[in-house]
Amino acid sequence: MGFDTGRFLSEKFEPRTAIVPVSELRDWFEEGDKLEWKVRGLSGVEIARADEMASKRNVSTAILEGLLTMRANDVRDAIKKMVGHSDEIPEATARRIAHLVTGSVDPVCDEDLAARLNKTFPTVFLTLTNQILILSGQGMTSPGKSKPFGKTTKSKAR
Repeated sequence: MGFDTGRFLSEKFEPRTAIVPVSELRDWFEEGDKLEWKVRGLSGVEIARADEMASKRNVSTAILEGLLTMRANDVRDAIKKMVGHSDEIPEATARRIAHLVTGSVDPVCDEDLAARLNKTFPTVFLTLTNQILILSGQGMTSPGKSKPFGKTTKSKAR
């Protein structure tokens, strides 16, 4: 029994999703709303884009700032940023911000919200981005396949 390449290539897949409780953020939900954040797994291309965005972010910012001012101190600071010696957001955090922006289903999350969440509720931020990575690692699901609901008990014969 081998891998059925043809069936795999013709299968339609969708990202896995999960609901993450975020009770720490209750002050920013309407009364009566569920304190939840829905996230989804990322595709390989989305993960690569997030990695690429994170690595380019600090370098492009540094170059732009240095070139716009052309003052010696600013150019020096720009070079320091380029080699990673600055107060910029660390690349690993920038990567997670990109993951949260891409993987948030509800609420929709932009870069400002993700960065603010990282700064003010870092554990919630890590929980959400960890869940996105877990879902990504589990791969996508096939909508045509039935998903298990939970444990079933075997009936006893009479």
